[in-house]
Amino acid sequence: MKTRALNLFTGLIFLGVMFASFESQARPPLQHPARGAIQSIDPTNHTLVLVEPKSTTNRVFGWKNYTRFRVGWRNASPDALRVGQSVKVYYRRESGRLVVV
Repeated sequence: MKTRALNLFTGLIFLGVMFASFESQARPPLQHPARGAIQSIDPTNHTLVLVEPKSTTNRVFGWKNYTRFRVGWRNASPDALRVGQSVKVYYRRESGRLVVV
């Protein structure tokens, strides 16, 4: 009786450890802010070039279908953005690209 109970207890512990190892969690990539003026916009390739005041190089950002644009307090489309407009974007690095979120 003792060995049967011990085997059952050991089996349950083994199953618990085995199933606990299958659970994994991944955090989303960190978001970073960038501020500057839009130098150019390419709506067909979903890219924009941002000129930052303290940077010597311009950065190219892409966007995806889930990217939300806001002008003022209202949602807007990428068509609402204009060259020379001051913007603040939040981006993250995905596969070596800077993607606006």
